[in-house]
Amino acid sequence: MGSSGDAFGHTRWSLVAALRDGDAGSGADPLTELCRGYWYPAFAFLRRSGLDPGAAQFRCRQFFASLAADIRTSNPASFGRFRVFLFDRLQSFLATPGVPPGLPPLPDPPLSLDELEERLAREHLADAAPDTAFERSFGLQVLSRSRERLRAEVERSGRGGMFERLAPFLTIDPSPSAVAELSMALGIGALALQVAVKRLRQRFRELVETELAETVASSSDLEAERAALLRALSGKP
Repeated sequence: MGSSGDAFGHTRWSLVAALRDGDAGSGADPLTELCRGYWYPAFAFLRRSGLDPGAAQFRCRQFFASLAADIRTSNPASFGRFRVFLFDRLQSFLATPGVPPGLPPLPDPPLSLDELEERLAREHLADAAPDTAFERSFGLQVLSRSRERLRAEVERSGRGGMFERLAPFLTIDPSPSAVAELSMALGIGALALQVAVKRLRQRFRELVETELAETVASSSDLEAERAALLRALSGKP
């Protein structure tokens, strides 16, 4: 990743700027895009802060509405890293009694309550501390978004079926028995399969890097976000 400012032209901060300026650009609603990308980390934080599922979902709606209002009257890009900004605003929101009047309409959740609760359980966040739940869910969301980008790329190349077979090995090495089974299922040799997995994993790492880059305002913050991602996913403080 180069250090040129051009590399950071399409970032989460561009959505923030569009929301602040009331500019939908291509027609996509920036608040909807932010909700789609970061509802899960916000929900995870609110749930682990003591709210029951229904209350956490409703407060999530209030949070993103208040976030939109806050963005229009502040300078959020001064935080440099979107993850830091979002966590700061979540903490402030939870610590403020009541909800400010005059909020814009509450956004609709991009995920159902059942989907959110199932994901918390699947990703072992149901008992995590609030800050840990946020950091880990944010990191997992980075991986999820990167995986979906990779899926779309592979499907456009007409190899969607192969992606579904190889996707479980984006972050772990296939066992010898898995290599043999996949080779037979896909009709390719073991060496060709291993090369395909290696290339897929390399592209996945590149897309994770791209996803991280889109959450920072400059290249100087990117290394810190890499370290934060590894720390969150490893479970280390």
